[in-house]
Amino acid sequence: MTVVSEERRFLAAESEIAVGIPGIQLSVRAVRGRPAGRPFGGFHDQVELSGGRWGLAVGDVLSLGPPASGGSLARGVGVARAVLRAMAMTDMPPSMVLAGMNRALLAWSRTERSCLAMAYADVEPAWRGVRVRVSVAGPPTAFARRARGVVRAVGAAGLCLGSRADAGLGDARLTLRAGDSLLLVTAGVSDAVGGPEQVQEILAHSGGGSAARSTEAVLAAVRAAGGGRVAHEAVVLALKVPLRKRNAGTHAAGWPGRARYSGG
Repeated sequence: MTVVSEERRFLAAESEIAVGIPGIQLSVRAVRGRPAGRPFGGFHDQVELSGGRWGLAVGDVLSLGPPASGGSLARGVGVARAVLRAMAMTDMPPSMVLAGMNRALLAWSRTERSCLAMAYADVEPAWRGVRVRVSVAGPPTAFARRARGVVRAVGAAGLCLGSRADAGLGDARLTLRAGDSLLLVTAGVSDAVGGPEQVQEILAHSGGGSAARSTEAVLAAVRAAGGGRVAHEAVVLALKVPLRKRNAGTHAAGWPGRARYSGG
């Protein structure tokens, strides 16, 4: 299989991902930048779990050795997604899901070994909000915004998956109430805007709009930082608990931008 056909299959697979979670706003936006000589391995995924729960993931596959080909990173994304889905279905905490992915990446051929910066959240809609467990591998890439405007990074950041056996992974727990949001981004998004603190500032000043407006605010900041262009791949996922039933809705966009939206 040629690199071109593998990359096309990779992009086609991305466009099929991201379905709505009933009663919750969900927005996923992905933009492919074109830095010179750097192929891309960003991805997002959504897994329906048992007991009405969902697994949400955003990650970057990065080469540990010489610059990887697009086909190699496409295979890396395939490995990461396959292991993610298998581990998620075991109903283990997010840190254990990422630990399983870490073992798989370490066992991968040295000629194609990659590391993965990733945030994975297990979300469970409940009567009074959404219960969330989050684990982060790599730099802080998961953020919670409360209805009153307070934003903080969530999940104690461990090491990128595939870099060493002990990745130092942990779980953070929180409950999202009406008006609260959870945002997951690729590491490239954080780098583009100046770090995790800047992501928090963007969310704090986003006005508490819909999940779709949160993702657009972050991508607008990425474009502004790059002088109107996206220099590095950007994937942003936002989940929001609506303030009122009539505001419930979903907004999901695959790659490169197919979207649907309902609700406020």
